[in-house]
Amino acid sequence: MSEIDLAAIKARCDRATDGPWNVRELPLDYAEVSDRDSNTVADAWHINDAYFIANARTDVPALVAEVERLRAEVERLTNER
Repeated sequence: MSEIDLAAIKARCDRATDGPWNVRELPLDYAEVSDRDSNTVADAWHINDAYFIANARTDVPALVAEVERLRAEVERLTNER
């Protein structure tokens, strides 16, 4: 796996509308994803996609933080040798 660019991912997260995001289910498996002020940030033709999009707003920053924590731990353990 190639090296991921955490700085670029963090920058995209920082530019996105603040979360958490919510899903509003509509007829025919269609849904809208909205921010906490009820502004629509995405539309999805499949409800599962809508939940994925909505949760990405908080999941991605959490995953980036965990990768940074693990990288720091690897560096600390490597320097202890």
